[in-house]
Amino acid sequence: MNMRCGTSGFSHLVKKIPIFPSVRSLQTYVQFVKFDFGILEDILALVQAAVEAFTEFEKVCHLTLDELAIEAGERMDFSSKKWVGAATLPSHVGTARKGLIFLLSGVTRRWKQVVAVHLTNRNAECADKNNNPTGKAMAELIDEVVIKSEKTGVRVNGATCDMGADNQAWWNEKGINVARAGPVTCSFPHAARPNDQFFRSSRRSSSLQID
Repeated sequence: MNMRCGTSGFSHLVKKIPIFPSVRSLQTYVQFVKFDFGILEDILALVQAAVEAFTEFEKVCHLTLDELAIEAGERMDFSSKKWVGAATLPSHVGTARKGLIFLLSGVTRRWKQVVAVHLTNRNAECADKNNNPTGKAMAELIDEVVIKSEKTGVRVNGATCDMGADNQAWWNEKGINVARAGPVTCSFPHAARPNDQFFRSSRRSSSLQID
């Protein structure tokens, strides 16, 4: 049963139908899950448990990357007992201005889950289209996300992102070419399954709803 009603909506539902656990009880059940910047290992473990009931067809999924604007500034995270707010994406420095979300979503079955999070700012070095450190960092990170995701049992066949500078740097690093001049290349060898191709698609919209 999927419910998208938020904490207040769920609390109201519990009052009307007291067969569901309280919000506090649900929070207690998942308080062991660790959230930090980078790949969410504990979340991937939950994904692995969830997809055991899926058919092979339902395990096919897609990776989506999107940046979300955040308020710049450093704050103390009392759960991890450390200051957060600086850019965490490799090759990025300074106070973060955006959050980078990596989302897995089912292709043949309706499901989705955030599996990695980073904070981004601007590249520390002068960007060179053919030698951009962010492109290399993004390529390595996405490959790692795909490899660890596939170990849970899902099959990640491609990724979708907008046409931001960092994403285009990743395309260049992987040999993606969508220019009119030269042959169009929209895939490259799969990080977890080298005999298969990993497909890249883009979107021009500047906003993606992730809920």
